[in-house]
Amino acid sequence: WSYMNSSEGVFSTFIIKSENHDPHKCPVIITSSYFDFNKYFLLETDRNICTYDKENSWFQIELTKGMVIIEGFRLGRCQHDIKMKKYTIKCTDDISKPYESWIELIQVDEKEENEHKITDIYGLNHPSPPPKFIRIQQTGKNWGDDYYLSFYSFDIYGSYS
Repeated sequence: WSYMNSSEGVFSTFIIKSENHDPHKCPVIITSSYFDFNKYFLLETDRNICTYDKENSWFQIELTKGMVIIEGFRLGRCQHDIKMKKYTIKCTDDISKPYESWIELIQVDEKEENEHKITDIYGLNHPSPPPKFIRIQQTGKNWGDDYYLSFYSFDIYGSYS
């Protein structure tokens, strides 16, 4: 099937035909040489997630086919100047809720640079209610005194249904 005589290209058509016109729900995998959203969950990876140097930068996961009761998570931070220092991880079952009302899983505000390991596993005191959305949000400057949110790996532990 050809799109040469169409006003829309193949990728535009995928988006138009996807649920809610969401580009993440298209039959396409996007990757790059340094920053790659397809490998964020791997413990050993040579790629990372990084945002622009903007206040309150965030990375969010949407569970499109179910929910998870979160009991813990693993976070592998980048090192040196872009090492995360002040951030929260929150979750919600409804994206339309104000972020302030999301359930806070953890809040980190390091006073010393090595308070947490570069790659660390965090257990929660109580399992979370079952969310569909999980967000890591920078809540202050990193150790390089800017707002880049940058990490190598992130995964959650719990029960999925």
